[in-house]
Amino acid sequence: MKNHLMILSIFLILLSCNMKPQEKEINVKEYLELDKNLKSELYEVGIILQNNFIISELLLDKNEKKINIFGKSYASENDESINHRYKISLFGELYDQGPVYTILKDGTLWYTNEYNNWIINGDTASYKYKDPLNSAEKTDFNKWIKKFKSLYEEASYVYLFSSDYFFKINNEWFIVADTLKESPMDFRKQYPAKEDQDVRMVKLKDQFPDLYVSPADRDTSLIKQIKYTSTFFEKSDRGDAFNYSAGWWYFDIYMPGGDTLKIKRFASFRDPEMKLYKIPKELGGREDVLFIIQEPNEIHPEQVGGMYVIRPKNYKETPQYKEQEAKELEKEKKQKQKESQEAVRKRRNFLPEE
Repeated sequence: MKNHLMILSIFLILLSCNMKPQEKEINVKEYLELDKNLKSELYEVGIILQNNFIISELLLDKNEKKINIFGKSYASENDESINHRYKISLFGELYDQGPVYTILKDGTLWYTNEYNNWIINGDTASYKYKDPLNSAEKTDFNKWIKKFKSLYEEASYVYLFSSDYFFKINNEWFIVADTLKESPMDFRKQYPAKEDQDVRMVKLKDQFPDLYVSPADRDTSLIKQIKYTSTFFEKSDRGDAFNYSAGWWYFDIYMPGGDTLKIKRFASFRDPEMKLYKIPKELGGREDVLFIIQEPNEIHPEQVGGMYVIRPKNYKETPQYKEQEAKELEKEKKQKQKESQEAVRKRRNFLPEE
């Protein structure tokens, strides 16, 4: 135990030493929190989700060129959490809100007894999984395995959950329970999930630098730690290794055109609990748009959450934005036409025969 504490103490000392070379005298009044209307000459910080949000999942829909996020917000009056799922543009604008089901790699929103295609095509309806087996196939293993193999080979996506197989075939989903006692022990090994043939949802890389490595070895091309100032300290009776500090982190964010955004963030001295994303160009991203996610802390109300975007002030005037806006208007027009045609079809089905 003593050796463990000694090693931990040495680590904290080294971490402290690593931070000191970066620290310098700064005008702290120039630094603002992300939710305080922060701007520079060319850029602005937009609030995507307010500071009471915790974002637990962020994926890029590479087909639609939109960000899909899942998170929770907390009602201050009773602290109950509310789940949310949103589509966000590559400029940080909220487009739509949908079901909070589990996202599969192809964009399907999966739940145990139903699925949804909201990400894929905007359809908000939920669909039940189809049962492809007749009564004989459900009880006779030889017939069951024959049908199972046929479904497995035909499926473009196979998802496993508990004792069930979910097969996607021609954009429809089927369910087959693997519960027959004749099924071999290594059946899941023989027939594993198939989830890499139709990958639509891409996990983005967090580009916030690792502050546990020395300043010389960090990637500071996007953001650089300038200073940390402790405002809260709690001494532990278990030794210095267990002492706790929290305070203000100060960062410079470097944007194209020479602009520097100066931000501050209250958090533990161990980790500012921030994530930084830049969408790759090949996936529709831009060098002058960054996304930041912050993790809140119940102990310190000053440590806020939320999701933010740094973007050009004139982003609505850019060709990329106008092209994006035109596509959305066209999509909305087609959706209204589809809904109108569907309404007409339903009315005709109720007309009496002549």
